[in-house]
Amino acid sequence: MDGPTLKHDWIDLDGHRGSYALLSPKPHKETAIVFVHGYGGDSIKTWLEFQFLIDSLADEYPWYSGCDLFFYKYDGISSHIPASADSFLAFIRDIFPIPRRDLLDTDVQDFPGDFQSAAYEYYRTLLPNQYKHLVLVGHSIGGVVLRMAIWTVLRNAHQILIDEGVHNCDDSEFIKVEPLLGSDLCLFAPANLGVNFTGLLGVIANTRMIGTLLINWLRPVQAAYSDLSSDLPILDDVRKYTEEYSERFPSVLALRARVLWATTEKVVVMWQYKWDGPVEYCKDVTHTEVCKPTPEFRRPLEFVSYAQQRRAQAS
Repeated sequence: MDGPTLKHDWIDLDGHRGSYALLSPKPHKETAIVFVHGYGGDSIKTWLEFQFLIDSLADEYPWYSGCDLFFYKYDGISSHIPASADSFLAFIRDIFPIPRRDLLDTDVQDFPGDFQSAAYEYYRTLLPNQYKHLVLVGHSIGGVVLRMAIWTVLRNAHQILIDEGVHNCDDSEFIKVEPLLGSDLCLFAPANLGVNFTGLLGVIANTRMIGTLLINWLRPVQAAYSDLSSDLPILDDVRKYTEEYSERFPSVLALRARVLWATTEKVVVMWQYKWDGPVEYCKDVTHTEVCKPTPEFRRPLEFVSYAQQRRAQAS
């Protein structure tokens, strides 16, 4: 009979202000899950329900108990998406596959003197030496940030192989050069094909106080919004090249996302890339709710976990 479930520890991340991790106390962890919020979202409030339910429903979703969860904070409004993707890559390099040994921003000064050394050693043990699996989770514009980051590392990996004289590379060579390309990509209502301006304003108006902050949010000149709504070729290029390389290299998992939509989606253009998995839908939730599990609405928990659970069962 298993003992009581141990909860994840919240730890801030050194060098990544506003980003943090929920680390499992279990030994021999192999999987890191990284969450990326969307336009106007936040590393805490967008994913708050996940943080509570992975522990409170641990008996029903035991897979999460052996995973470390990382929550990425970035400026999803005034920063251009390519810059956000570049910053995300700097973030993920500190985590996967080998986490930076001084990544955890821990302060043991509040512990009694006799316990400070033990507390420091405990926090050190929370990070494994290496992660084997990576799950990338994005909501709304966070999905675009992830797809742009993945295209960037694929392009870089391809150039590395060419420089090494490998001109007819296969899938495994890509993943060997860039382990990020073997990740499982889970997207909630991604803005990969652009946004519906009217729907976006409706979401903002219903979730923000009327005032200066709201007025600033409504300006279509905001950098992230302009990347998604103008005639710039950003979205078309990312889609074109992702689909092209996904067809050529079908085992590069990160190129083929699993996508979950709300049937009432009004904020972003609702469809998928050519080689993504079958589209999935949820009823009776909105664009902002589709990524937020509750005790009654558990689809997001299942959506993020089931590909990795199948992988674990097959191994």
